[in-house]
Parts: sequence; structure tokens; C-alpha cells
Amino acid sequence: MELNLTTITFVGGGNMARSLISGLIKQGLSRQNIQVIEPNSERALSLRTDFSIKTVSQASKEIFQVNLIVFAIKPQIFKTVCNDLASLLSHSPAIILSIAAGIKTQQIRQWLELSRSASLRIVRSMPNTPALIGLGATGLYSSDDLSVTQKLSIEAIFNAVGISIWVNSEDDLDTVTALSGSGPAYFFRMCELLIDAGTDLGLNSEQAYQLVVQTALGAAQLAKS
Repeated sequence: MELNLTTITFVGGGNMARSLISGLIKQGLSRQNIQVIEPNSERALSLRTDFSIKTVSQASKEIFQVNLIVFAIKPQIFKTVCNDLASLLSHSPAIILSIAAGIKTQQIRQWLELSRSASLRIVRSMPNTPALIGLGATGLYSSDDLSVTQKLSIEAIFNAVGISIWVNSEDDLDTVTALSGSGPAYFFRMCELLIDAGTDLGLNSEQAYQLVVQTALGAAQLAKS
């Protein structure tokens, strides 16, 4: 399963799915290899208009005959969606890739009612919001046996919108969530405090904003060097 040969069905076409689709197309994956299940007609139209990919409003067995199924849905609806799709997924050859925070592998197996299926392979991922602008950091974990090629293909999906790392245990994903998943919010808050300090000392808000954001960008680049 090399990236250029990968066929992907996204369950959900929200912001993170859009980001991944955009990154994949930029990395050379054929638009014909990407399809999205998106019941929201406006969102589906936007996906077709922006990326020229196939969208459907309802799932079918055929749409799951792919290499990879990406569950790009909110954690609070994950169980319901899995229960609805379980029978359609029972004969799919795909690897299941979840980007939902906090949903454990065993929960996904149980909700898909496929716990006895030896062929079911699940990968959990924890991307963060900078993936929306191609600068994401993603943690990856799977308890299932994946080939080197399969792992590289999954890495390539997230490397198309930033960087990715594999962690050794599912509990490590909780650390990833706290570090890079929640991390941007802490940096935003620090920037807000620095901007407030600048305006308190006499700068106008635009001056303080420009200085703080450029300082944050420069500091990040220095940290990488």
C-alpha cells in the first residue's frame, strides 16, 4: 500500500478531512483514489468543487472496498457511526484509521462488532489543529501487525500536512494529546498575554500583535535549527 496506490474513503468531510485531502492531492495522490461519505449537502458540494473528488451522502459496501477508511468524525458521534456502518464494513479489506481523540482501539472494535475478525486492523492518530495549514504534528499507534509499506503510507498521509511519529503504546497517545494536541492552545494563550503586556506598555494592539507573532515564528524556527 504505497501512497500513490492508496485508495481512501473518508467518513466525514469536516475541516481535518479537508486538510488531509488537500495535502494528499498536493503530494500526488490521484483525486480518483479519494472519496468521502458526507451527508451534509453543502459540505459535500464544497468538497467536490474544491477538490474534484467523489462524495456520497450514504455508505455502501462498495465505497468501503479500499485500502484505508479514515474516520474523520467527532468523538461524541463515533459510537453511533460505527454501529451504523458495522455490517457494511464486515467484508472490507481496509485498514481503519481514526483521528478521534480519546476513542480507544478496543472501543472501535466493539462498536464495529468485528472483534472476532482477525483481518480488522486499526490505527489511531492524534493530529493537531496546525495540520489545517500544513504544519501539524501527529502521533500514530496501532496494536495490529502492519507491514513497513502500510506504516509508511499512513505516515505519508499525515506528513502531507506536517510531521508524524509512531508511539509504542496506546497510553502514549494520551501524552501526545496533552502535548501537541492541546499545545497550540497554550501557545495562543501565551501570545495573548504577551500582546496584552505590549499594549499595557504603550504599543497599539496591531504593533504588539505583529511583534509577538513574528517572535513566536522566529523562536520556533530557531528551535528547529
